[in-house]
Amino acid sequence: MKLFKLPLVLGAILFCSSQLLWAEEPQSAPQSGVNAGSEQQSGEHRGPPPEAYTACEGKTAGTVASFTNHKGEVINGACQADHEGKLMVRREHPQN
Repeated sequence: MKLFKLPLVLGAILFCSSQLLWAEEPQSAPQSGVNAGSEQQSGEHRGPPPEAYTACEGKTAGTVASFTNHKGEVINGACQADHEGKLMVRREHPQN
């Protein structure tokens, strides 16, 4: 009788441990602060880069501005408010 229970107990343990692995929530990177630079290194994109905000410092909404992104590309656009009301360069999109 003991040998019959052993596979059952081992199966239950294996099932429960697999459920715990699947139930873990993924870790999310912070959107600002000390570790904000690591997001770009890992390939994650979490909103405009800091340079987009810096380019609009001291400017008003609608002012033309540009900045160089982390890939070395020059981004042209106009200063517009983000969802928090901070001015940032919003990329120009060609109209078709």
